[in-house]
Amino acid sequence: MSHKSGITAVTDSNGVNLSDDGDIANAFTDYFASVGVHSNHSVHSTPHCRNPDVPSLHSIDVVEHNILAAIDKLKNNLSAGPDGLPPMLFKRIKFSIIVPLVLLSVAYVPDIWKKAVVTPVHKKGPTTAASNYRPISVTCVLCKILERVVVSKIHNHLIENNILCSEQHGFVRGHSTCTNLLESLNDWTLNAQENCYTAVIYVDFSTAFDVVQHDKLFARLHSYGIGGSLLDWIVNLFSNRTFCTKINNLLSKIADLICGVIQGSVIGPLMFLIYMNELVTLLNSFGVKVKLFADDVKLYIKIVNGSDYDK
Repeated sequence: MSHKSGITAVTDSNGVNLSDDGDIANAFTDYFASVGVHSNHSVHSTPHCRNPDVPSLHSIDVVEHNILAAIDKLKNNLSAGPDGLPPMLFKRIKFSIIVPLVLLSVAYVPDIWKKAVVTPVHKKGPTTAASNYRPISVTCVLCKILERVVVSKIHNHLIENNILCSEQHGFVRGHSTCTNLLESLNDWTLNAQENCYTAVIYVDFSTAFDVVQHDKLFARLHSYGIGGSLLDWIVNLFSNRTFCTKINNLLSKIADLICGVIQGSVIGPLMFLIYMNELVTLLNSFGVKVKLFADDVKLYIKIVNGSDYDK
């Protein structure tokens, strides 16, 4: 069954209006690839930096109930990945394949799992500008199943060791834009009751998910106690990835993914939270309070006297 993307025209980087599905797909791939930023490899100066107080998480045991829970959370209407296997297939035969799936190794990543078919999803602004779309990757369902098991274990590790900052309200269970606003409003109200002003800055990082540098992400994971075969698997999953864009029934040329956390994957959101996590600690050291919702950042500081403006 074919699905129409709804994108009928786009303007390429040279200002040429494109209407052919193949040309549009290639234009999107060119734009999404151009967003990538090569790492400056600055993390190599401290390759073994790790918090000694944080327990290590070097491996994950894949057990039956974890796999079944991951399969049950698959959405029936999701598309098949590059391997052509849809979510409904795994749902219908889950009890027949549970034993071989338990043998999945969190160490090896098949090449097909590193491929993605990107669907451009409009964010805002003119629909003819490729920069107004985010790349949502359709990846292999079997990889998503294992990702969900990995994410659950890593998330528990971060929570149990009080690593994830409480100021992050995006992709966090029990948190939302409402909790973000309520906590901020409470702080601002207390400042007002003390006859103090509050200086607020709103920041929306451009293409934040797409410019995450992998070596810095891996270093952050290592500092949080994640290593061994588990870290090797994550490094393997994020290395040598490729993607193409699909517009209606036509696929674009293939491009390399040099950075980013794979929007549309299961593991992507948690990796982004880990990548952003130290921002709060850094800003708090300067007396700046922070509230985050994924890549949307709200900074504010209590103004007691004129010297506070200099901060």
